[in-house]
Amino acid sequence: MGTLEDENQVLREKNTELVHKVQHWKMLAAQRDSEKLDLMKELNELRLNLARLRNNGNLEASKLDTALQSASEKALAHLVRASSEIAHTMDLAKAYMRERMDVDTEAPRWSAIGGTPKTDKIHRVRPIMMGGQFLQPIVALRRADTLLNTRPVARSPNQNTFVNERAVPIRMLQDVYIPLTRVDAGDLQNNNMAMEAEANSDSSEDLGLD
Repeated sequence: MGTLEDENQVLREKNTELVHKVQHWKMLAAQRDSEKLDLMKELNELRLNLARLRNNGNLEASKLDTALQSASEKALAHLVRASSEIAHTMDLAKAYMRERMDVDTEAPRWSAIGGTPKTDKIHRVRPIMMGGQFLQPIVALRRADTLLNTRPVARSPNQNTFVNERAVPIRMLQDVYIPLTRVDAGDLQNNNMAMEAEANSDSSEDLGLD
């Protein structure tokens, strides 16, 4: 009898131990199921977010594509307009050059007149003092008779060089260079000579050579 009771006691202990182990494994299985559910929820949320991102990405890509297409069309329109404006400007420049060539061809005298040096057209004459008065010099214009002969003609007293006047067509006379001569050049020379004579006389008197 004592042996059967001992065996029953051992069996009860083993049964209790097995019950504890089964409960422990059930708890572990429940935790695993709970973790699995959480993972599935996270996976579903990730899938939803991915789908939203794809939809938003497609929408943004569509907007970007539309904006790029519109910008490309505007750029092409500007290029076409700019090319047309450039072509129009080139046509205007060509027309201007043709008109300029036609004018130069029809009026060749301008090319000959344009070659006249500017130094032959400008003569600066300084004002003078005569009798205690300030006189502004004036000039007299004349046309030299150079249609039939060619001869060297002296310039005004303010110039040291000579120019060779040559026969020119009548149509060019109105623009041909005309030498300018001071009308008071003779008086100025006489006054200068008189002033030099007075200066020499004064110097002779100062030296006692009268």
